Amino acid sequence: MLLVFLAFVVVLEIGLRIFVGLGSPLLFEKSDVFEYYVAPFQDVVRDGNRIVSYDFGLKSPSAGGVKSTILKIGDSVINGGERIGNEGLSSSLLEASIRQIDSNWQVQNVSCGSWGPENQFKFLQANPELSPDIVLYYISSHDLFDTIGRFSPVGVSVNYPDHNPPFALYEVLESFIVKRPFFPSDTLFMEEDNFGKEAFSRLLSLFVERTPKIHVFVHPTTSEISAGSYDARGQKIIEELGDRNISFTENLKLMKPSFYRDDIHLNEEGHKFLANQAYELILSRGWIE
Repeated sequence: MLLVFLAFVVVLEIGLRIFVGLGSPLLFEKSDVFEYYVAPFQDVVRDGNRIVSYDFGLKSPSAGGVKSTILKIGDSVINGGERIGNEGLSSSLLEASIRQIDSNWQVQNVSCGSWGPENQFKFLQANPELSPDIVLYYISSHDLFDTIGRFSPVGVSVNYPDHNPPFALYEVLESFIVKRPFFPSDTLFMEEDNFGKEAFSRLLSLFVERTPKIHVFVHPTTSEISAGSYDARGQKIIEELGDRNISFTENLKLMKPSFYRDDIHLNEEGHKFLANQAYELILSRGWIE
């Protein structure tokens, strides 16, 4: 009986690794400057999705010999996490479309789960070589007050592992049964004060310093789509963009619930929509001929 049980455990472990990809999650690294980021140079397969990270932890290669770049910056909405493989990301789809016109363009995906304006500002500030020709920024209402916490989630939260678990079965236990806390209970993660808004303003200023070709997409949740309006934080984002005379699109009335896999994050259909929307915008502005 014991041998049968052990054989079952071994088969289950192998199956979880081969068919689900458990045991080799996407890893993260801490940063003293911008809190955390995806560890660079990873190539993992999770639930059939191939996820690759490159320089700076980006989900796109560095510019290299490419002459022109588009910087898509945001959080988990455009990052895709482990649910969308690199090929299905809006940034990859946009790049494929643009390269049919001009092969000298590259779309860089600068994003990470739960990154707010402060994380994004400090990441770009620390990496001045990311100097794009075009910036496409994606922000949701709840991002406005999303500031850097006192404690890094890396190695604390199951969503931000810094090493592989010893076994795939251990990951099942840790992620779905025990469920380590997302952040320590005394972490000040989201404070609704002026600090988050100031970080957003600084980020916009950094965009303006690097390129005049900027467009912001205000991403709605499905709850906001149902309500027919952004919440108070979303309204503040729109007001700030208007005051700064930065062009933006309110995706509230353009996104469909079928584009989502939960209240915030997009499925493959949603990523295709973002790619097509950005492509049409870029062509309509004459930013690529």
